[in-house]
Formats: sequence, structure tokens, C-alpha cells
Amino acid sequence: FTPPAGVLSETTIADFDGDGDVDLVYFEVVNLKIGLVIEENGMRQCTAPASAKIGSRLDIDYLARAGFATPGQATLSLLATNTAASAIPVLDFGRLGVDLATVILLPSVPHAVTTGKATLGLQIPNDPNLVSLRVHAQGLTLQNRRLRFTNVQSTLLVR
Repeated sequence: FTPPAGVLSETTIADFDGDGDVDLVYFEVVNLKIGLVIEENGMRQCTAPASAKIGSRLDIDYLARAGFATPGQATLSLLATNTAASAIPVLDFGRLGVDLATVILLPSVPHAVTTGKATLGLQIPNDPNLVSLRVHAQGLTLQNRRLRFTNVQSTLLVR
């Protein structure tokens, strides 16, 4: 591996986001400043905001690379109040990162073939008891007749 100009030679390839796909981490020099770059493999990715207000809508996005999603691709949403103590390997699906004791199965959402994006919108109740609760989302994606887990994404509920 020969890094491009501006990229330092120390490069690490590993699954940093826990979705079962390898990601790339390296240091880059730009204008004499060194920065850490994490390139996540976007084959199956779960994203959500770092925080969401009670009484508002929480959008959880499940992504595949644009043009990579296949007709019929959908993601089953898992929402939990705890993460697993350590990610649990499940067959060849990847690693389950949410705690099964607190998981709620939510509806599956279809991916748009052109963008690869699927969004699950959840209305957060306007309940003050939910403030400071951290919720964790993970998807189980069906793609090309194969099930695979996404990474886990956490969101803090705030006032």
C-alpha cells in the first residue's frame, strides 16, 4: 500500500464502527497540520443525531452507497436503551451491538435504490422522564438475500 501525497504511512484497516466491514484510519497532513481521518465503509451504515429533543421526531437513517442498494433491500430497525457489554457475533450476520434485554423491534424500512437511503422516523414522546435517556439504534439489513448488521448509533434524549 502506497499512501497518496499528504497521507502519512501509518494506516490502520479494521472494523472501527462495529458493522462487520473494514474501515480505514490514517493521519493526513494538510497545510502543515496533522489530522486523523476515519473512512467508514458505507456498505451498511446507521446514522442518527447525537441528541434529540423530547417531543420531536428522531430520524434514524440506514445507508448503503448510492447506487449500491438493490431492489427489495430493507433494514429491520432495532432500538435499545443499552448496548451489549461486548458485541455478540451472530452467524455470518456480523455483530449484534445492542442489548437484547432492552431491544425493541421496529418496522423495517425500504432503501431507495438510487440513493441507498432508508429513514425510520420516530416521534419522541414529550415526557420529561425521558430526558438524559440514551437510545441505541442498529439495523439488520437484507441485501442480496443476505442479512447483515449495521453499526450501532447512539442518541441522547434532551429537553
